[in-house]
Amino acid sequence: MIAFIIRRLLAMIPLLFIVSVITFFIIQLPPGDFFDTMQAEIAQNGSSQDAQTFQILRVRYGLDQPIWVQYLRWVQGWPEGDFGWSMAWSAPVWPLVRDRLLYTVVLGAFSLLITVTYAIPVGIYSSTHQYSLGDNAFSLLGFIGLSLPGFLLALFWMFVGALVLRINVGGVMSAEFSNAPLSWAKLVDLWNHFWPPAVILGLSSTAQMQRIMRSSMLDVLNQQFITT
Repeated sequence: MIAFIIRRLLAMIPLLFIVSVITFFIIQLPPGDFFDTMQAEIAQNGSSQDAQTFQILRVRYGLDQPIWVQYLRWVQGWPEGDFGWSMAWSAPVWPLVRDRLLYTVVLGAFSLLITVTYAIPVGIYSSTHQYSLGDNAFSLLGFIGLSLPGFLLALFWMFVGALVLRINVGGVMSAEFSNAPLSWAKLVDLWNHFWPPAVILGLSSTAQMQRIMRSSMLDVLNQQFITT
């Protein structure tokens, strides 16, 4: 078991390298760079900026170097936890990621909890009541969950929440609670902002696990040691 885990971890190294190379070069495919976009936005707003200033910034951030040199400069800081500099936020990348990492982990864990809590009982019920009304209803809901993309559901929820329910659907919590001390009202507001993205995020995996659980249970129930 330990040898298997070690082999898997070692196999991740070339995989991460390949993914990083592909991702980096895909980012470089559009014409221009970050400062070309900034210069175009400044011109669109009716302002102007000396082109020499942007060239100095390109040299400062290494954007005048060949792509492979930029890639090597980017990856050489990984062992030290240095993932580069965000020119859009004018800050190091890792602190920006770290500040949002806790919310991402909690959101993913809660969506996984929703998936397991719903999919396993429903999959067991569907397998033990094959082709019943409940099985067909849960199967229909599962196919709908698999077919609807998460971003579409998120847009639909934003539309319903903002225009129909008249609630704030953005951010971690409402603005009036951002600097307020911990209270029951703040926890309720945090929960109201938290559960919709968790449900939307876990919907597709819930439907997929439900179908897998159903088919796996049907295979087991049809085995000879069960039927006899």
